[in-house]
Amino acid sequence: MRILFVSELVPASEQAEITGGVEARLHYVTRHLAGRPGVEVQVLAERTDGTRWDAASLGSLPRRTALLGRLLAKGLRRRCDVVEASNLVVYPLGWLLGRLKRRPVVFWYPDVLLGSWRGGRFGRAGALGELAERLVLKLPVDRYLAISASTKAKLVAAGVAPARIDVVGCGYEPEVVHRVLAEVAAGRPAGRPADGSAHIVVVSRLVPYKRVDLAIRALARLAPTHGALVLDVVGQGPDRAALEALAGRLGVAGRVRFHGFVAAHADVLAIVARARVFVSMSEIEGFGIVVVEAMALGVPFVVSDIDVFREVTAEGTGGLVVARGDEAALTGAIAALVDDDERHASARAAGQARARRYTWAAVARQTEAVFASVVAAHPRGIPRQTAAP
Repeated sequence: MRILFVSELVPASEQAEITGGVEARLHYVTRHLAGRPGVEVQVLAERTDGTRWDAASLGSLPRRTALLGRLLAKGLRRRCDVVEASNLVVYPLGWLLGRLKRRPVVFWYPDVLLGSWRGGRFGRAGALGELAERLVLKLPVDRYLAISASTKAKLVAAGVAPARIDVVGCGYEPEVVHRVLAEVAAGRPAGRPADGSAHIVVVSRLVPYKRVDLAIRALARLAPTHGALVLDVVGQGPDRAALEALAGRLGVAGRVRFHGFVAAHADVLAIVARARVFVSMSEIEGFGIVVVEAMALGVPFVVSDIDVFREVTAEGTGGLVVARGDEAALTGAIAALVDDDERHASARAAGQARARRYTWAAVARQTEAVFASVVAAHPRGIPRQTAAP
């Protein structure tokens, strides 16, 4: 079975220069599928080292339009049995390639943002995003791969028939996690301050709806009673300057470390592994891969009360869930996990046990099964040339 993955960006190397969940899933799933017998993987995307990141904006349209033109030209020369497209930018391209090749099309869907595009979170591009997603959801595709049950529910609410949706989540790479934990335990690479300070960590795009500001505000509230507490912020985005300014106004600039984009995924995990508590107060998520990675690393979490976080963590297994936007509740939850060793140890063990259900190897097997069923149901099945040596 030849699978053609169509996406916007793919990490440039094996060190996994990941800027978001779409790239993480594409990187790890394609590597696991490539090792499966009878499977041929092709990826149609632009390679990125992660240093350039474009928000959803009107200014990015010329670059993205040119990219689609290049990918179309390449895609027309590829032979495949099934096409998967993985984000709003490339859904129309994936659909077009499938129709031109008369092959089945699958949309991998991380989240449905209908109704959220116009909320001011995406600036002037919001209206265009809303229109584009409404049109995309009317395309006659063969199957949807929803990243979570929460996303499936949103797809159904948007008019997609439930029978056309399979839920396949995301995961973590156990080999990488185990290696990172061994290196951190051995003190390589060094990174824990000599003063024995406890770390809070956020791994996120620096955009308004991720609510990184709440972690900074919580740190400021805790500063008088937790003199050695520091916050590590990993990620890039247009809000960095505003967040740095906020830390300055609140008097904690020296205790908030902005790492920016960290190229190697293992290095990101190492920063998380050294933390006492992982925080995500995001208001929009399709899954939350980094929450699962934190659990696998044995780092308890504090996350916002959104449907998908409750789903992935089984109602808070491995940490604490607090109301969206609630600065006081976040502060209290962080303090509880920082101060109470017994509670921290219990959350650590529960989170690691929960995380074991989410591995990229398992996700790849589930994904392959969906593709196989889609191809088998397609009128043309698998073309004869696929079986040729």
